[in-house]
Amino acid sequence: MDKIGITGLIATGKTSVATVLAGQQLACLDCDSVVARLYQSPEVKDIIQSRFGYSFFTPGGSLDQKKLGAFAFEHEPVLHWLEQILWPRVSEQVALWLFGQQKKGLPVAFVFGTHLVASGIHTQIDELWQLTSQRELVLERVQARYHLSRLQAATRRRLSRDPMLTSQNVTLVIENYDTIPQLQAQIIKLIRQRGW
Repeated sequence: MDKIGITGLIATGKTSVATVLAGQQLACLDCDSVVARLYQSPEVKDIIQSRFGYSFFTPGGSLDQKKLGAFAFEHEPVLHWLEQILWPRVSEQVALWLFGQQKKGLPVAFVFGTHLVASGIHTQIDELWQLTSQRELVLERVQARYHLSRLQAATRRRLSRDPMLTSQNVTLVIENYDTIPQLQAQIIKLIRQRGW
């Protein structure tokens, strides 16, 4: 089974690519969805509660990921602390998922995430595809998506950069400088060329 990682800064088109691939009945795992599940696990909730009390919890006991995320992006040490908690657990979940897809006899599986190299997940995959886009387009998308100021959007863009990502560990660069249909057409062409 081919194991493909798809990475890139925030708002460079990973979700759009995942939608296209899922529409072609190809297996996809978004690391953000894994993180969302982990945030509601008793283990991770206990770790966060031990540091912050109940500041980021709803009255029903759920972790308010949006509130915690906003705080973390304004306090980088907290963001890095969360990464150290989450990344090993995400990596374990990715490994289990890839094993499951391989057991099904699938030809290919895709894993999406912004920090696939820094988290070590890239060691589980065969190829790493990087999505790129113009800085201004990314900032506009981030501002609109999260209702942020220009400065806040620039901070999120900077913090979504994988510090370990280099041209040496990227197999393929996919440019997303145009429209979503144009990006979708690129992806369809790629998977047809690979025979998936």
